[in-house]
Amino acid sequence: MNDSIATETQIKKEIMSLPLDKRGQLLQWLIDMDKRDWDLQLEEDFSGEGEGVSLLHQVKEDFRSGRCERWE
Repeated sequence: MNDSIATETQIKKEIMSLPLDKRGQLLQWLIDMDKRDWDLQLEEDFSGEGEGVSLLHQVKEDFRSGRCERWE
């Protein structure tokens, strides 16, 4: 068993040994961390030379040229 799998197994075992309220707090922390990571990824993708910048330019061009309308 490699170290990362052993560590994951240990982490899972430790989580299961937590009282329910502490598991809930950990879950909320993980959710908050995931939301933060998602926001950071979106910022990266749609700024500078990010992967989403060309898509953003295409959408703006489509809107300016009348190929799409404002969504309300």
